[in-house]
Parts: sequence; C-alpha cells; structure tokens
Amino acid sequence: MKKAILLIFTLCILVLGFCFTAGAITCDVDADGSVTAADARLVLRYSVDLERLTGKALKAADTDSDGSVTANDARFILRLSVGLETAPEPDYNDYEIMQSGEFSLKCGMTDSAGVYSEADIYITADSVYMVSDFSGIEIGMLVKDGVYYMIYDDEAAVLELSESMLVMAGLSPDDLIDDSYIDFTAYPDFTDLELLKTEEYKGQQCTVYSVSTEAEYTEIYMCGDTMVRMIGCTPDGTFLSDIEVFEVSPEVPAEKTEVPSKYKLYKGIGGMFRFMSLLGM
Repeated sequence: MKKAILLIFTLCILVLGFCFTAGAITCDVDADGSVTAADARLVLRYSVDLERLTGKALKAADTDSDGSVTANDARFILRLSVGLETAPEPDYNDYEIMQSGEFSLKCGMTDSAGVYSEADIYITADSVYMVSDFSGIEIGMLVKDGVYYMIYDDEAAVLELSESMLVMAGLSPDDLIDDSYIDFTAYPDFTDLELLKTEEYKGQQCTVYSVSTEAEYTEIYMCGDTMVRMIGCTPDGTFLSDIEVFEVSPEVPAEKTEVPSKYKLYKGIGGMFRFMSLLGM
C-alpha cells in the first residue's frame, strides 16, 4: 500500500506543478473577466506601437490567430463587446491546455528511483483524479475538498484516507500541499518560455523549452502544438522525473471529479484493512 500511494502522490504532485490559474477568456486582453471597449483600445494601441502586450494578453489580442495583431483585431473585439460578433474558439497547444487548470492527461513517468508507471490524470480547479495500474490492479486516487480517497472500481469500493493514515504511509498532508511543491503561479505563459534547443525524441523533431522555479528546473518537449515529454530536476541538477506525455485534452468527465455515490465507503484503520483485503494486499 505504501508504495502504491507514494507513486500516486509523486505523480500527482509533479503534474500539479503545471496547473496554473485559469486561462483568460478569448479576446479578454486585460484579463478582467469580460470583453469590453477597453480591450479593443489596448489592441489598437498595440497595433501602432503605443502599448506593450505579452503572454496571454498577446494571444487574446490575435483574434484570427494569424500571428499578428492589427487594427482588424481591435475592430473585431469592439464588435464582440457589443454583441455583433461571436467569440472565436480558443486554439491552445498542450502546454496552454494544462495552464488552464482543467485538463485530462495520459502519461508515463520514470521517477528518481527508476520506477516506471503509467497513469490517467484528470484535474479541475478543485479536484485531482488519477487512475494507475499496480501489479495488475487498477486503482484510482481522488483529491477533493482537501480529502484523499482511493477508489477501486472492480469492487465498487472507496477508502477515505485520514491524516493519520497518510502519516502511516510516510506522507505529510502539509508537504503535499506546500507551495514549494505545488506552485500555481511560478510557470510563465508559453510565449515567454525560454527556448533551450531542438532535439529529436522518438523520431520527432521537438523544440525544447526550459522553466526554472525555486523548487524545480523543468525541460518541456513540444512537437508543434503537442507536448511529448517533461523532464524535472531540482535546481542543483538532481533528477526527479521523466514524464512521457501520451495525450492532453481540455475535457474532464464529470465522473472523474466526484466520489462515486453508489460505492461502499471505507473509513478508519479498520476500513483501511478491509479495503486492502479487496485488493489482495
């Protein structure tokens, strides 16, 4: 049990490092939660070099995604603000999808001990759900409203993990949510990432970007709009993980955000042992 939980939480923590604040509304250049004439004015000023826009603001200003910001973009935003246009569908790459704070991720991770595991992870603003396979047993882990659950679909069973049970597993709840591990503001917008190199990865030519925070140095491999790899190290260069990204999606199924209501709920130390017996442990 201890090994399983540690692997689950290690991967959850690493992935949570890439969940930032929610992405800006399309065409909301000043990121105030609405599209108004003020956004159009910013874009018009930028188009004649009277304003500086970067990151999400610059992406929001490029309404037709043609790589440039002109008076036509300002006109579109002005018309949008008075209901004469329809907001365009956002066109995000995988990094930006993860930046939105709500996404699904399929990946495989090799950790610092050389252990490899695959997982499906579903993240929203207030929940994390991860499904991984351990010795042929598929186990889910849900973090919801500060409570941790293990979910076993085969037996329709849920184990609610108390703080004392986490401590028994060698985990500190405080450490799991410490800002040094989960920083929702540390990573820059995609347009502000530092270009490191180009490198071939599994037959694909990728652009590699680097991101540095106080807690971690990360290399991100992008093949066009697709993220294929993340390598994490401590600031002093100690290897933490190598994550192969199989798929990133902005869709999170509703059932991956809640505790299954029809499952039998186990609590406490006695409940833990009964739950583990279902797993054959």
